[in-house]
Amino acid sequence: MDKRSANEAKIDRTVEQLTNKLRRRLVTGSFACAVETAKLLSLVIRMPSHWTTAKELQTLVKDKGRTLIEAQPIELAVGSIVNKVVSLIGEESELITSQNESCNEEMDLLVQRDLLRNNVVQSMKEMLDDIQTASQSIANGALEHIHSDEIFMTLGRSPAVEGFLKEAAKLRKFKVMVAETSPSYGGQELALSLSKAGIDTTVITDASVFAVMSRVNKVILGTHAVLANGGLVAISGSQVMAAAAKHYSTPVVVLAELYKMSAVYPFDVDAFNLGANPDAVFGFEDGYMIDHIDAINPTYDFVVPDLISLFITNELSESPIPSDCQNMYACYLLKCLQPGKETKCYVGSTPDPIRRLRQHNGEIQGGAKKTSKARPWRMVVVVHGFPNKIAALQFEWAWQKPHQSRHFQTYAPNTYSNSYKHQQLASKLNVLADMVHLDQWTRWPLAVHITDQQVWDMFNCLPKLPSHFCLSFGEVGKEPCRRDLDKDLELKYESVNHSSECSLCADYVDPTAAQWSHMSNASQLISYDPRQPQPQPNQISFLLLENARHGEPGYVVDLGEDVTQDEEDDSDLDS
Repeated sequence: MDKRSANEAKIDRTVEQLTNKLRRRLVTGSFACAVETAKLLSLVIRMPSHWTTAKELQTLVKDKGRTLIEAQPIELAVGSIVNKVVSLIGEESELITSQNESCNEEMDLLVQRDLLRNNVVQSMKEMLDDIQTASQSIANGALEHIHSDEIFMTLGRSPAVEGFLKEAAKLRKFKVMVAETSPSYGGQELALSLSKAGIDTTVITDASVFAVMSRVNKVILGTHAVLANGGLVAISGSQVMAAAAKHYSTPVVVLAELYKMSAVYPFDVDAFNLGANPDAVFGFEDGYMIDHIDAINPTYDFVVPDLISLFITNELSESPIPSDCQNMYACYLLKCLQPGKETKCYVGSTPDPIRRLRQHNGEIQGGAKKTSKARPWRMVVVVHGFPNKIAALQFEWAWQKPHQSRHFQTYAPNTYSNSYKHQQLASKLNVLADMVHLDQWTRWPLAVHITDQQVWDMFNCLPKLPSHFCLSFGEVGKEPCRRDLDKDLELKYESVNHSSECSLCADYVDPTAAQWSHMSNASQLISYDPRQPQPQPNQISFLLLENARHGEPGYVVDLGEDVTQDEEDDSDLDS
């Protein structure tokens, strides 16, 4: 047996061992599966004489990854790590190609194999470190979301949730209600751990979740995986808790490490579950009943994205954007300012362009690894006005990888590839000009802001934007973040003139009426800017009531029988 055959046999044995562990559930949970998958793929990459080109390496990783995914499809973290490794190989391959002009595509990095192997292995070590420290990174931001004297609810025993609450308890006093999570009773284990850390913890039955939800300020959930549509595969009982929180307008905060983000779309929700041993639900001592019933003990729930208020990941350092200001989330294009690298660019997304640019330039922590080697950068294009954060992330992904976007397959198939020239500045501007005319994005009221004269001239030579889009030129303005919005809202509330005059038309208002303006004048507060999405007729009253809950002047504040006492209490949850 030659050396190559011996290496292949060793890798096959290692893959088979991990496959058997996954099938027999000896390796469970997103963290354990992600770590084991990363270690296995690292071994595949380091194996000498096992591959010669970058494409062969990507094919090899995909083949081994496909075997692991088929062994236990519910462990979505395996697929996430495989996709990440394939992406790392492509990025390092492009970087080596761009630095060595003598290497052409036909050679496919044959000469640079050792350099590619070393770079990918180093990147995988960094990725493995990120996986192992992800929960602690989430916990470090706990004080931004947990305040004194609040009441939280959770269920199960998620390491991320446990570390998050314990970190906040070092400086804050709060109460936690934990659903016992029958029949696994992971909630009882979490409650015991939190109580030992000095946190005021109460264990409740799963049936009591709805009854006590009106007293809760926030629901904090861990998750097994986050699917492509923003839904969760989480421990059984999460859907019920999230639905109860939705009824009482209680925010649902999800702690999700980045390796739990999956590109799988839930076309069949029932496929994202796993039946556990029913003995915990119905004991074998009831033999007569067992012969006449089917006992089901599902491990997971699918939580629809509409029930989730906020995701906190290990790379989100700033406060999240409130739901009524999500259109501030922006996608951006960076241009390298290093001499000789002016065509090099980078696409990303952020709620705060100025702060993100400082991160990329190394002024503050948090910049991307790909931009750390080519500083300084200039933010030359900013696209904003997305209806929500998920939409902005989808736009970012398609802008980065048009050759993989399904939206381009019908509009301009085979137009874009993954070659280096299609990652340059001019190509990214062409992609942007094409994207805004696709059905997926042309219906949105987007705005394109350009800060560089050269880019402005290049973009004006491309197809014009849709008529309802806004195109502007100038420096990037400071976008307000959450704390700025809260402060501005507080000033607005304090500046309201609680007199007998309407805050809009200054006419007399009956002092006995619990309102700050005439209802007939409230329409003045609805935007008629054609670039902004307009509410439907049946949504206008909802908008008025929702803004009244935030105490904005000019809106009716006497909600009468439409608002219960519990909802009035919930209006201060975000304060």
